[in-house]
Amino acid sequence: MMPGRDSAFRCGTLLALGLAVLVGCTGMQTAGSVSETTNGVVAGSLYNEQGGAAEGTRVLLLPAGYDPVKDGGALVSATTDAEGSYSFTDVTDGDYAVFATNDKQGTNVSITGLRVGDGNDTIAPDTLRSPGSVSIIFAAGSAGANGYVYIPGTLLFRYVGTQGGLVTLDSVPAGVTKQLLYADNATSEATVIRYNVTVASRETTPVWNTAWQYSRTLVLNTSASGADIAGTVTGFPVLIRLNGENFNFAQCQKEGADIRFSASDSVFLPCEIGRWDEASQRAEFWVKVDTIRGGDSTQTITLYWGNQQASLMSNGAAVFDTGNGFAGVWHFNETSGAAAAEVTSNGFTGAYEGSLPNPQEGPIDVVQNIVVPDSDYVDAGDVLDAEMNDLSISVWVKRGLLVTPEALVAKTDGDLPSASYGYLLSIDPGNFPHFNMANGGSDWGDDGSFDIAGDREISDSTEWHQVFVVIDRTDNANCRMFLDGSECTGARIGNSTSVTAVNTPHSLRFGTENDNNASFSGAIDEPTVAFTVRSADWVKLCYMNQKPDDALVRW
Repeated sequence: MMPGRDSAFRCGTLLALGLAVLVGCTGMQTAGSVSETTNGVVAGSLYNEQGGAAEGTRVLLLPAGYDPVKDGGALVSATTDAEGSYSFTDVTDGDYAVFATNDKQGTNVSITGLRVGDGNDTIAPDTLRSPGSVSIIFAAGSAGANGYVYIPGTLLFRYVGTQGGLVTLDSVPAGVTKQLLYADNATSEATVIRYNVTVASRETTPVWNTAWQYSRTLVLNTSASGADIAGTVTGFPVLIRLNGENFNFAQCQKEGADIRFSASDSVFLPCEIGRWDEASQRAEFWVKVDTIRGGDSTQTITLYWGNQQASLMSNGAAVFDTGNGFAGVWHFNETSGAAAAEVTSNGFTGAYEGSLPNPQEGPIDVVQNIVVPDSDYVDAGDVLDAEMNDLSISVWVKRGLLVTPEALVAKTDGDLPSASYGYLLSIDPGNFPHFNMANGGSDWGDDGSFDIAGDREISDSTEWHQVFVVIDRTDNANCRMFLDGSECTGARIGNSTSVTAVNTPHSLRFGTENDNNASFSGAIDEPTVAFTVRSADWVKLCYMNQKPDDALVRW
């Protein structure tokens, strides 16, 4: 057989295919009826794309694992009648595939999973569609001299040269190709390149990273039906949640070592494993996506798994890049020990105090539950002085006791501004999110101080909320407070432009101030400090992606 996908359709005996009986080529069913396979019979009917009977279509019955290079020879075919019907009779028991092509219309279809012998399977009529193609990228030197790729149960194959590169299979039936295989030569055992490749009519599906057997496309939906953001967001850490419904944990290595993500090319995106819990079928990954387009329901990334040779790739510092403004990120997902890891390259590890860690399940993964205010908190030490930097600070909280005020992210120990005050994100006595920053003054509103409050309360102890404040040191009007992804900016007191370098000897704490005043009661998670001004789209995207019912990622 010549290289390529071209083969003749020939009626002959099934002996050439490893079967033992002669097949007849007579129609048995009317178009539109339900076709069925019973012991010794394969029959069906086909439609064209316009819904009419697909008369004159050549139909091949092939063993399910048919290899067009190794298993060449006489092929058994039928031609559909005026009603689109075809049949094969006296078929030996076994597993089969139907591969049908209408040369006149340039359409085809592949029907897999046919079992002859038990008399229980039924096959519904199918539709011929315009095919697509699959392009496989092989690294140089990865393919043998006589190597080839093929789709079992079809005539589609293509040889791969020793130099690798791009290999394209044309005329691939639209739909899901269950297996894409590679063999070094006609005598070798085939290996799986990729399971479940989705092929669209008249489009080319790229298959990158051929060492990974499984892949799945994830849509980043920022349209009104998804995260609903309008602008472009860059360098964004996307949260990807895996569970027993959307992922088969048995198909990958322990600890998720072979999990990878890519955009539209073969380059893997930086990612961090937040949690891997195979026993409970739950895992979370943070994946840095360079650009997320607003108002778009078509942007995708690809998840890969199924490579037993891959080594663990988890790098929080690459995802939460200090070059993109991140200064401190704590996941608070520890279940034991005294260290609260900080994942940027700064490495500002915090210390769990009191009864912490006290883990429970939260909106993202494991969170810390503060049950003894004043003694339960996290201390990161004297780090992250604001100096003259812009600030964007966020944290997830679920309140316990509704006492106020409550410090969430604090680098201060005072109630009134002073030269060493620092900064504080809190829930104030009115239950509003509140931010204070100062390096001078004696009362809020004085030069050297700035105070911004939200205008929406957090007055429940049942729901998780994300508090997010953005401080622009060059423009008071651009200082904004957000609650659950929506702006809730209330009163501003003082002027952020009058505050010079903010520097304090106090520790950065989560859940209390340095004098253990205004301590928080409840659950807390994912505090993040960035020395940059995040856009409203960034803030909303964080919330829409991280909330329990993720609105960004669509499987």
